[in-house]
Amino acid sequence: MTAALLFPRAVNDQEALYPLENADEVAETLARFIALARANLENGFAVPGTDAASDYNNLAFALPANAAGSYLPRKGPLVIKRLGKAVKLWELD
Repeated sequence: MTAALLFPRAVNDQEALYPLENADEVAETLARFIALARANLENGFAVPGTDAASDYNNLAFALPANAAGSYLPRKGPLVIKRLGKAVKLWELD
């Protein structure tokens, strides 16, 4: 499998094509985390992720008022425990 990011508007002296060296490994990892996420959702575990408190969270309306100030810090450890192995996705670079 070959995969790459192409930036068609790259300036002449900048790189425009960034190939992904390990596309098969990335696809396998992605499939594994999608399966974990699906299993969590099917079991009713639709919980907020690490960026839930972000100012750019488009789904913030679904959280309680002042979620970043009280709800998310209080529930964060429980979310991590509930998600199990799926949390490892947040630790990848």
